[in-house]
Amino acid sequence: MNKIYNDTFDEKYCFGNNYGEKIFWNISNMRKYITENNVIIKSYPINELYEQNPSPINIEYAIELKHNKLGIIIELIIGNKNKLKLVDGNHQLYKAKIIGNKTFDCYYFSYEEQIKFVVDIDNKPIPIEMYNKFIEKTI
Repeated sequence: MNKIYNDTFDEKYCFGNNYGEKIFWNISNMRKYITENNVIIKSYPINELYEQNPSPINIEYAIELKHNKLGIIIELIIGNKNKLKLVDGNHQLYKAKIIGNKTFDCYYFSYEEQIKFVVDIDNKPIPIEMYNKFIEKTI
């Protein structure tokens, strides 16, 4: 799972499996939505968030970060369980952890909100039925 950029320079978070099935959250569109709407901000315990959201990061880049951009958390629903996934802010989370912060603030996108930003590699919306089946198979 990582970030990619397509030809339109949209930042995306990739979520998939080893068989080539992948979906993406368009982070650029989510950030734009945040600036235009009142998105809930929640604080999460760093240690729990860090353990639940393993992600490869560039440690040097994370340490050199000068801005305190809030992360983006989405709510996934798998069966009758909810899971939180950090889709933007892994480098900030790492830096916050190593400097000793106890909590990390994130914009929170409920299931209903975040599915508006799920796309394929070509930025085309993914049908909700396909999304739900994909999440259940992947998690």
